[in-house]
Amino acid sequence: MFQVELVCSDPRCDAEVTLLVDELGEVEAVACECGHGLLTVRVEGFEPVFAVV
Repeated sequence: MFQVELVCSDPRCDAEVTLLVDELGEVEAVACECGHGLLTVRVEGFEPVFAVV
């Protein structure tokens, strides 16, 4: 699993998005609400930890 941080490609838009995806190809299908594309600024490997209570 990956944690991906994205920003809008339109300099007038200040949208920032953080996604959790299984495959990096899933990020290509995401667009900003303003209609512009999103640029990846950081990708981190992420492994969820499940606690048993």
